[in-house]
Amino acid sequence: MKRLFLLTTFIYLAFSASCQVDLSSTDSLKTWVEGNSFKTSIQGDFDMFIAIEVLAGVETLVLSNEHGKRKLFTNLTYTAGGSAAMLTCLGEENNSLEIVFSPDGSLSTAGMIFYPIRSHD
Repeated sequence: MKRLFLLTTFIYLAFSASCQVDLSSTDSLKTWVEGNSFKTSIQGDFDMFIAIEVLAGVETLVLSNEHGKRKLFTNLTYTAGGSAAMLTCLGEENNSLEIVFSPDGSLSTAGMIFYPIRSHD
């Protein structure tokens, strides 16, 4: 049992360390968001995703769900910070979206936490 606990702890720490994001660097934030897709599950409902796509030559944040609905946001602005950093962007009708980066690599917005699911490499 002790070995299982140690192994589980080691795997968690190794995974957490590999998902660290440098919140003090806008280049690190941009690279992290552009290189990964993110997913959250709405309990009892459906999965939602965040990804960066280039649409018509413009870098666009896409907020989508598993049913194919998509909200597009442009004018991406990264703000580095000490314990948290932000990404702000504009959508249709000048609606804005603010996303907070956590050091573990997750993104949070509107009460939802999105976790990295795959790299675009």
